[in-house]
Amino acid sequence: TEAALLYDATRLFSRALTDLDRGQKIHIKSLSCETEEPWPHGISLINYMRM
Repeated sequence: TEAALLYDATRLFSRALTDLDRGQKIHIKSLSCETEEPWPHGISLINYMRM
């Protein structure tokens, strides 16, 4: 069902962020809707979630 898929996706995202933070120091900075600057850790997060 949709609820199960949403739960799984949220859990995967949360786990990926937690594990990424353990492997490298993640610095959170303010984002702006005015620019298209990517998050420096985005590629690492996506690659982890693909595993």
